Amino acid sequence: EMKRKVQINEKEHEEIGKVVLLNKPRGWTPLQAIQALKQRDERYATLKTSYAGRLDPMARGLLIVLCGDGVKMQKSHELSRKEYEFEILFGVSSDTYDILGMPNLGNPNACTFKREEIIANLPSYIGSFEQPYPPYSSCRVRGKFLFQWAKEGRLHEITIPTTQVEISEVKILESYEMTSSELLVEITKRIDLVTSGDFRQDETKSRWKDILEANPDQTFWILRCCAEVSPGTYIRSLAHRIGQDTGMSALAFDIHRIKVGDYTIQDCIDLESDINQNQSEQDIPT
Repeated sequence: EMKRKVQINEKEHEEIGKVVLLNKPRGWTPLQAIQALKQRDERYATLKTSYAGRLDPMARGLLIVLCGDGVKMQKSHELSRKEYEFEILFGVSSDTYDILGMPNLGNPNACTFKREEIIANLPSYIGSFEQPYPPYSSCRVRGKFLFQWAKEGRLHEITIPTTQVEISEVKILESYEMTSSELLVEITKRIDLVTSGDFRQDETKSRWKDILEANPDQTFWILRCCAEVSPGTYIRSLAHRIGQDTGMSALAFDIHRIKVGDYTIQDCIDLESDINQNQSEQDIPT
């Protein structure tokens, strides 16, 4: 148990909030976060729940959970604008546009960091445009999810659909670099956090190990940005596009959702601290 359960009766259900804001940890699916909420507070255990605005396993941050009658508000919450802080890893790409995909090393000579060029290109991402869905996403094409077409190696048989999105602000916060060995340790640690679902975890870790150990002297640049976007915008697709537009392979190294509508990350229940507290309690000798 993540925390002591709270005993309640049915009448108290009416007093429970219809909207609960969770800080989803990296590695978890939204359903795992909801399950953690129900373990944390038994008042939610028997309530109908859903979430508004999916976060991929590798993404973290603000997840809106709707409870009881609140599930009727799902659509309105999904239409809210969102803010993200995210990191772009240059010099490598993947089929999912993040680190949980099968990676391919770019041309090492193209990894010379072009900060000035990226800054010059930033205004081109502001405004409305048609954004293709990532190959590994839940968009349906001819009755099947896109990720199913991708897993079967049949993307060439279909046209990947696009969605109208709008980016109202995007700016650079900082940049830093990591060596191949540092990157391998960090990526392995992050993928190991994904314990639910078949995301090709072992195969992906093996591929990262192969390409990074084969290039031990490579240095990778990471760019940290923030963006305010319309609903339906894929940040990992934005990272992928920024890499393409500068002639460098790139993917989303980290995605942190910090705001949805008027809700901010500061308003969230921190499930990560629950995990750490639970682990600390287990470490105490008895």
